[in-house]
Amino acid sequence: MNNNFNFLRLLCAIFVVITHSYPLTGASERDLLETISEKQVWFSAIGVNALFIISGYLIFQSLCRSNSLIGYYLKRLLRIFPALFVVLLITLAFVFLVYQGDFNAFIHDPSVRSYFPNNFFLYNMQYDISGIFEKNPLPNMINGSLWTIAYEFTLYLILSLLFFFNLITKRIVVSLLFFLMLIGRLFFTLNTAKFHGVLNATYFYDFALYFFSGSFLAAVGFELWGKKRLLSLSALLLLAISIIGHVYSITAYFLMPVLVISAGLDNYKSLNAIVTKIGDLSYGIYIYSFMIMQFLMHFFKLGTISLMLWGLIISFLFALFSWHCVEKRALDFKSSLKSI
Repeated sequence: MNNNFNFLRLLCAIFVVITHSYPLTGASERDLLETISEKQVWFSAIGVNALFIISGYLIFQSLCRSNSLIGYYLKRLLRIFPALFVVLLITLAFVFLVYQGDFNAFIHDPSVRSYFPNNFFLYNMQYDISGIFEKNPLPNMINGSLWTIAYEFTLYLILSLLFFFNLITKRIVVSLLFFLMLIGRLFFTLNTAKFHGVLNATYFYDFALYFFSGSFLAAVGFELWGKKRLLSLSALLLLAISIIGHVYSITAYFLMPVLVISAGLDNYKSLNAIVTKIGDLSYGIYIYSFMIMQFLMHFFKLGTISLMLWGLIISFLFALFSWHCVEKRALDFKSSLKSI
């Protein structure tokens, strides 16, 4: 592995944990970055947006390498659903420990029976089970991280529509799509909030912009550009200036993709060594951390920093299990699909 993308994804997952620690302890602010930036940006926003940028960049390349749509879809399914399947089963096992009732009542509770299918099939997310975490500072929410998976999977499906075009046409179409969406965001007032259906249209448009910004950089061969370190440092400096000037919400669409992909392509051997030794823990931390922190709050009523630290430590352990026992095995099978 000659890039930093796995390390960046790990950092993004940690950013999400940092922000979640605040509402989970009942704090009024999201995190320190939100305070410093005067509510323009917070750690989880950076983390999630960067994850969509990286995903758009890598998945566009994967689509271009795929020999069939079946192979493309199988690879996406294997990346998301095995670990999601396991975390939902573990969640049900753990919430029984704090359920107010016996096993018979538990298995016949409608909210228990619907929790797994609603969340596994992505498009009818269920955040609560009756009687679980009702007295937590952030009540009635078991796992507040899973909701973005439906948006990412939907973008995988949309991108797959380009499969039947040749490579040049793929690049042209994804570039036009990104620029048209960017123009719409910059020059028009998009009243998308009222068009909520299965997905929130406002969030979808924003995530799609970041996703296709990554796809655009893949389409123009950004990996062949030179001076990656200078590009990433310049983008970081300009983003800091844009926060001072209160224009981050606009400049982020231009600068974040350059920063994230430049940093991802720049090869820091020490960072690569870390991920090589421990594995790709980003997805595991992302899908387990919220639930773990809710349990910590249920039993121990921790402060924000304590919850953040213990949440990261325990999530790290669960992520090790998820990677080595579930995700890596699924990806090993995925490698056999290269001919599909």
